[in-house]
Amino acid sequence: MTRIDPAQITADIAETLGVPAAEVAPDDRLDDLGLDSIRTMELVERWRAAGIDIEFADLAAERDVAAWIAVLAR
Repeated sequence: MTRIDPAQITADIAETLGVPAAEVAPDDRLDDLGLDSIRTMELVERWRAAGIDIEFADLAAERDVAAWIAVLAR
């Protein structure tokens, strides 16, 4: 399985939201940032294309950036 760097996860989330990566912190709630299910699917597809083994359901239950980093690090 391909690994993804936490900084890259944050950068990808920020890019999807159209904000600078510096505005996305590990303790930020994803829904507060404006991340919806459509954007979550965009990220899942991006990471799958990069070789990350991830499913939408793996991320949908998590509410903050740090939790996504933990899920993607598994």
